[in-house]
This record gives sequence, structure tokens and C-alpha cells, in this order.
Amino acid sequence: MPSIFAAAGVAALAGCATTDEPVIKAGSLTPADFTDGGPFVVVAVAPSVSQSQGAGQPGSSAQPIDLNHPGIASLPAGVDVIGPATAAAGAGPTQGVPGAPTLGAGDQAKVGPAQFVDARVGDINGKPIFASQFFDTGTPSIEPLSRQLMANAQLVRDRKMDVPTWEAEATRQIATSLRGLVQDELFRAEAVASLTPQQKQGLFSFLQELQENLRRESGGSREAARRRIEEEGLTPEEYVRRREELALIGQQLQTKVARRVNVTWRDITQAYNGRFYARYHPPQQYLFRLIIIRADDAAAKEQVESALAKGTPFEQVAKLPLNGSRAAKAGLETRAITGDVKDLKFFPDPTLDAVAHSLSPGQTSAPISLGSQLAWLHFDSIENNAKTLYDAQLEIYNALYAERLTREQNKYYGLLLSHASVTSLVEMQNKLLQIAEERYLKPALGIRPN
Repeated sequence: MPSIFAAAGVAALAGCATTDEPVIKAGSLTPADFTDGGPFVVVAVAPSVSQSQGAGQPGSSAQPIDLNHPGIASLPAGVDVIGPATAAAGAGPTQGVPGAPTLGAGDQAKVGPAQFVDARVGDINGKPIFASQFFDTGTPSIEPLSRQLMANAQLVRDRKMDVPTWEAEATRQIATSLRGLVQDELFRAEAVASLTPQQKQGLFSFLQELQENLRRESGGSREAARRRIEEEGLTPEEYVRRREELALIGQQLQTKVARRVNVTWRDITQAYNGRFYARYHPPQQYLFRLIIIRADDAAAKEQVESALAKGTPFEQVAKLPLNGSRAAKAGLETRAITGDVKDLKFFPDPTLDAVAHSLSPGQTSAPISLGSQLAWLHFDSIENNAKTLYDAQLEIYNALYAERLTREQNKYYGLLLSHASVTSLVEMQNKLLQIAEERYLKPALGIRPN
């Protein structure tokens, strides 16, 4: 079968030729030519093709292979197809045509700004943990930290937060997120390992249904579904994987943790009358409203008495400018009732305090002389914010259940962690803090990251 000499490959040798070197013409090679008689160069004649042109590209002189005749290419003029015999007899007339270089001798590749790449910070049972899981994507139980770290870095730049405070806050956030990520992964892996074949099939069906629902909710369009998910910062694949992780973690929590939690009616009543007593039996609040003016201000006195005589609510009268600084709160004075009311002192002034003790809710006093001042006191109401056991039982149940669930969850997490192969949490935390400083703090301060 005939072969084709690649003109471009042979032409690369032409760069070493000079005008003083002899050119061997076709048919003139003899054994004597392969002696030390002098240098020679073998080149091939080929059409000049620019760097911007190439096989199959617009403007290229190269022709595509003829698929109706396999092994034979349709070539442009100036390129010959020769076989072994012809090649042995002589390569034909040859001439070197060096092409123009694409880059100048001093040209350098452009270097763009530094780009952050993902960093591996540790492993959990052989599964790599990357920085992006903390800063960019988050996990089923943790939100990405990027936005908050960046916002705090801007506060440092604006001198509204110092660097040690930024580092302390970042350390706290990273430690919390790291605990959540390790816990999620241990729960997920344990759930996968304990799935029965039937549960695995059920999970597969759940994920299929999730994908169908996703398309259905987006009007049946896969592209619309993709856009809707990416608005949440996830790709469709990440969204489905996140839901799978949530399902596995939830299943593990239900079977290994939640079943151990029990809250009885006795627990609720004991908490109501014991540790939660103050929460559901707050002190009563006595609400008074007070108007005080100068005793020699006859116009103000006339205005108050006239308004009250007309039946204007005391609260509205107490809002008048004549009431001075008390007008902003409509003269409100609140007193918490602890112990016996008779022993309480509502006001420092004995006269005013005595009047307060004499009033009942809804009553207003006559003008009270307080030396250079004149006052009116109104007993507005008594607030009782206590809750009965019937009203408080659901809140108490939820509080007790959450406490016990957290306690059991921590115990189970500790058990899994003791049998797991996990990179030191302190080591991962330090790496993440260093990455956070490089990605958020230094750029905000105009410092080039390392």
C-alpha cells in the first residue's frame, strides 16, 4: 500500500539548512553519497500552510480523506503520493521552506492573577475532605462559610473589626462546621453500611422520584430544573446527592438515636413545676401612667384637667409635650410584683407611692402636689403572663425532646468517632483557618495571598 510523506514533519528539518548546503535531487542518490563527502539535507516540497490554517479548518489547503477509498487522501497540488520503490529510487526534487515563528524570541506567556484551587484538608475513613465543602458548597447540616467570612473581612478592612476578632470568629465558625461535617459523614457512611437490599432499592426509587419531581416542578424542562437548582448554589447532581445524604443521615438518626429518646407526661409536669417554673410563672406587672408638670404652669394644669374631664384617655393626655420626657412612652411606669404587694415600694416619693397603693386598675388620681411639681397618676392595668400546664405542655415536650435527642446524638457520634479513622480535628481546623485567611482576609486588606 502506498504511503504518504508528511510534508510538515519533514519540513521541520529545513530549519537547519543553509544556502551553502548541496541539495540532492531525485534519482541522483548512489551508495557513494553515504560517505563523508559532505553534508546534505533531504526535504520535501509542500505548500506553505499558515499557523492559523489546519486540516479540516476553513481556509486550509489540506483536503479531507476520501472515505470511498480508504487509505488514500485527496491532496492538493505539489504533494505527491509515493511508494517504497519510488522512495528508494529517490525522493524527488526537494526544497526547504522555513515558516515564520509564531512567537518572538523574547515573548513570555502571560500570567494571570492568582486563582485559588481546592485543597484537601484531611480524610474521614479514607474519604478526602476538601476546603470547598466548608467555604463554597456546605453540607446537609452546615451552611457555606464564604459569605460570612468575606463580610467579616470587609469589616476588618473598614476598621470596624480587628484581626484577632476576625480570627477568633473564623475559628469558631470553622470548628462548628468541621464538627457538623465529620458527624454527617460518619452517620452517612454508617447508614450506607447498614442498608438492607430492600432499603437500597427504596433509596434508588426515592432518588428517581426526586429527579422526576424536579423536572415536573420545573414544567418538565430539564434545563429549567437545572437553573432553579443552581440558584441555590448547587448543580443538579449535587442537589440529588445532597438529598440522598439527607435521607441517609435522617434514617440513621431515626433508627440509632431518636428511638432512644422518650419524654413522658411525668417529665413534662415535673419540668413545669420545677426547672421551667420561672419561665411559665413570671411576676405580675403593674402598669402605671404618670403626668408631671411644673406646679406654677397654670396653662398646662388647665390643659390636663380639661382633657381628662372630657374623657380623653389618660394615655393620650400623657403623650402631650407638656409631659416632658415621659411623653415618648405615654408616661408608662412598669413595676414587677415579687412578694407581698403591700410591702412593695412603687415610687421613691412617699406621697406618690401612697397614692399608687390606693388606686385600683383603671382609676386616676386627683392632682398630687410634689413640692414644685404637680402630678397625676393612673393605674393602667395588671399583666399576668403566666401559662397554665395545658398551654405550656407542647413547648416543654419539644424542649425536653431536643435536649435528650442532642445528648443521644452526641453519644452516638462519640462512639462512631472512636472507631473511625479521621484526620486530627485540630489539624484540619488549623488548615482551614489558614486557607480562610488566604482567601478572604488577605485580599480584603490588599495583601497578595501566598
